[in-house]
Amino acid sequence: PDLLGPYLKENYSFVEDYVRMEVFPAHEVKFQGEQIDQEGFSYVDQNIFSVFGYRLIVGNPEKALHNTTNIAISKSTATRYFGDIYKALNQSIEVDNQAFIVTGVFDDLPDNTSLPKHGLIGYTPIEFDTKAMWRFNHFTFVMLKTENDASRLDAALQDVVKNTPPLSGMSFQKQALTDLHFTTDIKQDVLKGSKNYVLGFAAVALVLFCVVLFNYLNLAIVKALERLREVGIRKVIGAPAFELVKQFLSEAMLNLVIAGILAFALIQLMEPAFASITGKEVHFTWSSSLPFLLIALAILVVFI
Repeated sequence: PDLLGPYLKENYSFVEDYVRMEVFPAHEVKFQGEQIDQEGFSYVDQNIFSVFGYRLIVGNPEKALHNTTNIAISKSTATRYFGDIYKALNQSIEVDNQAFIVTGVFDDLPDNTSLPKHGLIGYTPIEFDTKAMWRFNHFTFVMLKTENDASRLDAALQDVVKNTPPLSGMSFQKQALTDLHFTTDIKQDVLKGSKNYVLGFAAVALVLFCVVLFNYLNLAIVKALERLREVGIRKVIGAPAFELVKQFLSEAMLNLVIAGILAFALIQLMEPAFASITGKEVHFTWSSSLPFLLIALAILVVFI
């Protein structure tokens, strides 16, 4: 319900804060008469930057949505329509034929996010009114002071229903933010991802990995058999077993590092083609794989 968040914060000490968002935001957004993508713009509470992980790169997070005529837009939206994120500040954008001033630019969110990713418009603070509790126009996100307060929230939700006649006969259940993306049986919910698809593709990837591993082991065994004469000669001239093991492991690690670098480069090259074919974008950065490369290099140096 629209006023569930304010009621919980006012009456329950374990509720630290709340944020509301529109359930199905669909707005006519224009800049200089040109229509902007309608999806991804939503009215939200002014404190969204302190609750969610929006990183404001231009503007003051405490004041960006303080005025009801202010709007914060994403970095990509600012670059697309204003050419630069700093030039976007104090510019005007029309939402449903009403002018809003850009007072903040936030970093882009992943494409598969359930949160508004193009524009945030601040709500006008409203006082609690039990007669308006039955309206279900917004999602309500509640931030608790500790994890142990989750069980207390269930009891608080039942108290809200009990003490609010317009909600008589209804029942509310909490849902952890980490469970939000794959939960699909919630009324008036947004489109989510499919956990079955993720598990299915993960199983396919595991099978392919096992096939590749089996082929690699076969090739490694064949190569080792071909080098039996070399191993025998080195043992005859006094090479210790550890040196032989070290040689083969260092060669394997060198091949692994080279293959990893080539794989990362191919991923970067194939990202645009993959996005155009599937309509899905995969964000890959070298920094995300840097720890694995450093570990592989460290192991290689040790064995060499």
